[in-house]
Amino acid sequence: FYFYPTASIKPLRQMTLMAGLLLAFSSTPFAQAWRTFESGGVATNPYGKSEAGHYLGCEFDLGVDWNQPLWQQLSVSAGLQVGWFVPGSAFADAAGERPGVVSRFLGRLALNW
Repeated sequence: FYFYPTASIKPLRQMTLMAGLLLAFSSTPFAQAWRTFESGGVATNPYGKSEAGHYLGCEFDLGVDWNQPLWQQLSVSAGLQVGWFVPGSAFADAAGERPGVVSRFLGRLALNW
């Protein structure tokens, strides 16, 4: 389950700015099937830790969209989004170390009619 509050504003008629914060949790202890099998059925995460916990992590998101009318019902829209995921305790290894921050960029261009 997750909690994902977001906010958006339109500083210009064609532009939308967005921001969000995602907090993610697993309803059961986080585990991977093969590692759990190797551990004799004890729930084990992909990094070899048993009882890794429920907290998957948090993600910070930013985005901008631009919608430009061209002619009658025809318009073009473009967007850019960026997100940073900070892994939670569910991704820790046996020593308690977690993977680093994961970032993603997404761009899009669409013709609408």
